[in-house]
Amino acid sequence: MRTLLALPLTILSMAQAQTCPKEGTSAGEAISFLEESKFDAHANYVCVIGAIRNLEYVHTRKAADVLVEYLDYRRPADEVVTGSSMEPYPAISALFGVGKPALPPLVRVVAISYRSKTARDNAVKTIM
Repeated sequence: MRTLLALPLTILSMAQAQTCPKEGTSAGEAISFLEESKFDAHANYVCVIGAIRNLEYVHTRKAADVLVEYLDYRRPADEVVTGSSMEPYPAISALFGVGKPALPPLVRVVAISYRSKTARDNAVKTIM
């Protein structure tokens, strides 16, 4: 009986591992992953942060629209960070890298009252 219960969890874990975008993944794959993972509490944070980083220099409105949804996504405090970005909220530096196409979605986040205070504060920080 325990084997039957463990099987769906194993299959779910395998499916998540297969969808984790690798560094250098296409923007379309990273966007799809982030759109699917936004409301998935079990999404692997390494995969989420990797997908956010993959969009850092993608100068499109679509990338910006997805990234603003992650303005309040905080990397775990105990994560060992490598590379140049020590930002606890990885979407900030990614949106900064997107450039001008990110401005309208960032302004929208600031103006929308139902977004979290963290998301609004991070949008202002990114614009500044």
